[in-house]
Amino acid sequence: MRERLREALSRRQTGPCLVAREGDQGPPMPAAVLLPIFHKGDGYHVLFTRRTQEVEHHKGQISFPGGA
Repeated sequence: MRERLREALSRRQTGPCLVAREGDQGPPMPAAVLLPIFHKGDGYHVLFTRRTQEVEHHKGQISFPGGA
């Protein structure tokens, strides 16, 4: 698995990733996603978080960690 990840990452596109702002207002903004992969027991796993019911948007949804 490590070798497959190294190979895939070596082919990645470098440079800024820009996305449109909400409501398409203003210039595009830089964006990124952190994909935490870890080894536990006999396999690799991806870490997600579950949003609480107290947040304003996307209550209870599964997401990658981080964000603004």
